[in-house]
Amino acid sequence: AQATTLAANGRAVADLSGGKFGFLTSGGNTVGGYLAGAIPGKGGKTAAAMLAEPLKAYIVLHAEPLLDADNGQQAIAALRGAQFAVALTPYRSAAAEWADVMLPVSPFTETSGTFVNAQGLAQSFKGTVTPFGQTRPGWKVLRVLGNVLHLAGFDDETSESVRDAVLASGIEGRLSNDVKAPLGLGQALTGLERVADVPIYRTDAMVRRSEPLQAAPASKKPAAAMNGRTLTSLGLTAGVKVRVSAGQGAVELETVQDDAVADRAVRISAAFETTAALGGAFGQISVERA
Repeated sequence: AQATTLAANGRAVADLSGGKFGFLTSGGNTVGGYLAGAIPGKGGKTAAAMLAEPLKAYIVLHAEPLLDADNGQQAIAALRGAQFAVALTPYRSAAAEWADVMLPVSPFTETSGTFVNAQGLAQSFKGTVTPFGQTRPGWKVLRVLGNVLHLAGFDDETSESVRDAVLASGIEGRLSNDVKAPLGLGQALTGLERVADVPIYRTDAMVRRSEPLQAAPASKKPAAAMNGRTLTSLGLTAGVKVRVSAGQGAVELETVQDDAVADRAVRISAAFETTAALGGAFGQISVERA
């Protein structure tokens, strides 16, 4: 909701100033997913809503909910509480604690497909290697399940036919930077606010399992980064242990001074098991010396 309001405000400023409004997508194929209909239909729920208001059953494709969901602990609780949960994953460790059934699929790198970038340019590619053994790409497993259940629209044999069906009506008329949402201002916080980043080598299950990438500086363990003014106001210095608490839990981290962080904000990386206890990537927190 806050991101939508921010985008609406940005569009309004652009309109009033005679400028142009644009924004970066959250992933390399965000536009492609939108064009393919990977958004809630009328009366549908977002992924966040499905986890915040638990459902009876879930099918999870390629995701590690603890690390990929905004609120990983909430996601795991919802999956564990479901009557039936299915995981389509290349990694047993990604779902062993919550899945009733695990269907082995090849990594997303081992399939052909098409990405559509923010410019609306469709770029097709081939799989890097042939899937191992009898594993198949996730979309092919879903296609077979659709056939078994006698559902319509599950007849494509190749990723190229899927692409052609999705893009048949063109792209330009379906994309717009218009934001149909009311303008608004956020509520001022009186305490500290967590601001989370996701390091590049923590973004998916594959890179998280690469020992060399996890040893890289970009994957260093999370810290509580604050600017000098915020550290001083809390009676802290860089390099001390602090206890960071949120609504759901608490973790102990080392402080780091980073004057690029805003006042009263604390940057704590997401997508780590050690910070999952803090819940959502953005929200009010408290910090005290450990």
